[in-house]
Amino acid sequence: PPLHPGLHPMASGVTSYVEGTYRALGDIEAGSELFTNYGENWFNERENIVGKIPLKRHYKIADRAVTSTTRFMARYDHLFSGNNRESVSLRRNLWNLVLSLQTEQRVVNALPSDERVLEEVAAIGTGRFALPESTRSQQWLSEHGDCIDQLVVEEDGLTVEGAGSGAVLRRKVKVGEVIVPVPLQHIPDAAVWNMHRIVDWSDDDGLVKGEEYADTRDGTDGVVQQQLILNYCFGHPNSTMMFYPYGSQIHMVNHASHTSSSKANAVLRWATPESNMVSRTNFNDPYLFQQPISHFRTVHHAILAMELVALRDIAAGEEILLDYGEEYQRAMEAHQAQWPKSHPTPEEE
Repeated sequence: PPLHPGLHPMASGVTSYVEGTYRALGDIEAGSELFTNYGENWFNERENIVGKIPLKRHYKIADRAVTSTTRFMARYDHLFSGNNRESVSLRRNLWNLVLSLQTEQRVVNALPSDERVLEEVAAIGTGRFALPESTRSQQWLSEHGDCIDQLVVEEDGLTVEGAGSGAVLRRKVKVGEVIVPVPLQHIPDAAVWNMHRIVDWSDDDGLVKGEEYADTRDGTDGVVQQQLILNYCFGHPNSTMMFYPYGSQIHMVNHASHTSSSKANAVLRWATPESNMVSRTNFNDPYLFQQPISHFRTVHHAILAMELVALRDIAAGEEILLDYGEEYQRAMEAHQAQWPKSHPTPEEE
């Protein structure tokens, strides 16, 4: 259950939104890539980057075009089934006609350009055909994939009091082994997590027209606090750059100071060129580490990654602990020192 900020100093720094789950919309074949629907605007707003990506309705139209064409050719099998020059030319011309009749470019993009694959497309659908590598064999995954189910979220028996939840190891690992990969979303300016004091603004007649940040009105800072997500980001005190990790359960790894009785048993490091995540992607290109922060303001997708690595042999069932750094430790100690005076208890509210 969520901690009350009047009963424990850690409560205000821990999210209570920890029970979100994904559910399968249908049977999913082992080895299949998982997809979720961000909404059609996700593609529409990025058309200048990704092009005219077909949406659900375009794939439906494309499926009907493929089905109708294959049925037509089956009906006149004596004309289309041969391998002679005339039949080959007839199949190609028919399919080119179907493509030319489409009025939306997104539908054309959903259709195969080669008429020789129409029967295969009809069997699996244009959407599935467009993603030939969306299903991988167990052997391929064993050779090229990364295991992301090593961390299990637990609420009981944790090392850190008041942490709410923690990450416990599912299977034993040896010192130096990667526990989980940690892809990062870069945020060039940490100020995006600032929360501002909002004031109404009015026209000359005193009618309220909207809201604005207080600092635009009176020249003050107007920042009242930071968003809670800041507590789940990586950063450096001398840089505005922040990194939001979105690896599986990485947010649940709790802090252990090097001065505490419970020592950190894991550490973060940049993913190495030998790792699957880097070797098969453009993550961690050496060029990136020489670039100023301004470079990352123009990059709108993840390009950096770290790894959570075991500092010692860790048994299954042990909680994974990470040293967040001395600055975090000092800030937490200062917060705990003033905490009783800053939050009312449930009875006092």
